Amino acid sequence: MNYDEHEAKALAFYRAFNERMARRDENVGRNDGKRGFPTSAASEYPFQHEVIAHARRTMGDFELGLRTIRENLQNDISAQERNRDEHYVRQRDDVIEAKKAKLDALDQRIGRHSARYIQLSDRLSGAKESEKRIELEVQRPLRTSIVWIYFPLLSLLALAEVPVNRFAFEFFFRETPAISLFIALVIGLIIMFCAHFSGLWLRQIDHSSGKSSKIFHYVGIAITFVVVGTTIYFIAALRQSYVNLLEREQTTEFSTLLQGDVSALGTLADEALSVELGTAGFMLLVINILIFLVGMVAAYMRHDPHPDYEKVTKERARIQKRMHKIEETFQKRATILSTEHDRRINYLDRQLDQTEEEIERVRNKLQMIEARRPEILGMVSEIVALRLLAYQKGNRSARNGEDVPECFVTPNPEIIVKELHAT
Repeated sequence: MNYDEHEAKALAFYRAFNERMARRDENVGRNDGKRGFPTSAASEYPFQHEVIAHARRTMGDFELGLRTIRENLQNDISAQERNRDEHYVRQRDDVIEAKKAKLDALDQRIGRHSARYIQLSDRLSGAKESEKRIELEVQRPLRTSIVWIYFPLLSLLALAEVPVNRFAFEFFFRETPAISLFIALVIGLIIMFCAHFSGLWLRQIDHSSGKSSKIFHYVGIAITFVVVGTTIYFIAALRQSYVNLLEREQTTEFSTLLQGDVSALGTLADEALSVELGTAGFMLLVINILIFLVGMVAAYMRHDPHPDYEKVTKERARIQKRMHKIEETFQKRATILSTEHDRRINYLDRQLDQTEEEIERVRNKLQMIEARRPEILGMVSEIVALRLLAYQKGNRSARNGEDVPECFVTPNPEIIVKELHAT
């Protein structure tokens, strides 16, 4: 039985009390008055005790049932709290602990606390210290340019050597295009290789450590100049010899000449080194020199004067990139892992909220029951007072205002409440 049903059943008489029921009490008083009961000197009258005794029994029965309802509600709260603590709270704590343990394990395996990440972190600290030391030494940031177009530019210059020099090499290989193109490409790569190191050594010669290192740089630059100079001069001489041959044999197909007089090729090759450069040879010489100088200037602009500055900067950036990749990988895996556990935690949170709401609802009902008790006592005491007044009214009317008992006084609801509350 719930509280509303219990209250309606236990207090049915007082809830239904009306004028008709008051007239019945008034008739009881009138009948007693006709018999001269109670006497005028009486200090109390039995009807008063009967009405109060009835109210006490009613309140006693009401309190007895109310105690049972209150105990049931308290038991319900205890069961809900026990279910909350033993199931939802414990499960939620277990899921949170499992999530933390798995995230820690993941971090130890592939995250910031992994051996690989710690190793990279130590290397990064060393690279940063080296970079900072060089920066303080040279008093400037890293100075490089055309970084992204440097190697494409050298490759383009090497390829540019192919159409420039191919006809000089066809002079030796009987107009065989494949071999001539290959040799021209190799020569172009060698020239660009020399241009790269010439520009690099020239750029970093002032920051060489020690006198021997500077001598090495100067000797290296000189050797590359000699190698490149000899190569491009020999190519220009071959080109000039080729042009001279064509001018002498204008009436003969060049392929016929080569096929018909193979022995003359060796002599022409020997003479190529002593030939005086004409316009064609000189132009080829100038073009090759310009291509070499462009590559050398590009190498000079591309590199920083300090030989180690760019290396440690690249090392620092490479380490940071690897660490960032590790962090991204860990974050992706951690997000997937957290999502799986958070879904379970959210479900348990919703169950906890529902349980808390149910517990709060039962507590509010208990508070409502406690708040209703003074109101019910007041209501019952008012009905008791009305019944006593009705009895006194009927009794007085039967006496015609004579010999009114001294005990007939206006009932005080507050005193009645105290008497009922004592029960």
